[in-house]
Amino acid sequence: MKAMFKNLAVSALVFLTASCGFAQNTPAIAPDFTVEDLNGRSVSLSDYKGKPVILLFWTVSCKICERELKSLPAMYADIKNSGVEFMMINIADPKYRVENFLSTYGLDFDVLLDKEARAAYSYNIPGVPTYFVIDKNGEIIAEDYTFPAAEYKRLRSEAGGAAAHE
Repeated sequence: MKAMFKNLAVSALVFLTASCGFAQNTPAIAPDFTVEDLNGRSVSLSDYKGKPVILLFWTVSCKICERELKSLPAMYADIKNSGVEFMMINIADPKYRVENFLSTYGLDFDVLLDKEARAAYSYNIPGVPTYFVIDKNGEIIAEDYTFPAAEYKRLRSEAGGAAAHE
């Protein structure tokens, strides 16, 4: 009797693991959102329809975010010329704190303000920093806590940006 329950439990675990794995490998359509940039201009993900996009959700108080953001300037010019849109979305920090943070570290990034964390909520982010890689069809193809270099290279190549021919 114990063996039967053990086999049933193992079968259920294998089924659930396979089901979860299948669900995670199925591309999801990236939820649209509208937030403001540091100049108060509204920006929506749908503004970039047909283009590959990398989203980075972050906060000022996150030490891992700080380390991640400080590593990006070396790549930022390449990213801006690649044909891949890069959207850095700050979650719920006041504008002045974001500006002070960027100024302190000499970071010249285009930043979007998710003032009420609605965009972050729609992506169900598990923590910060979190990157989402979205292909030109609007499907989320990767999620990571560090810069998704392999996916970026692939998207940049597909986008045919200036950096694609290195």
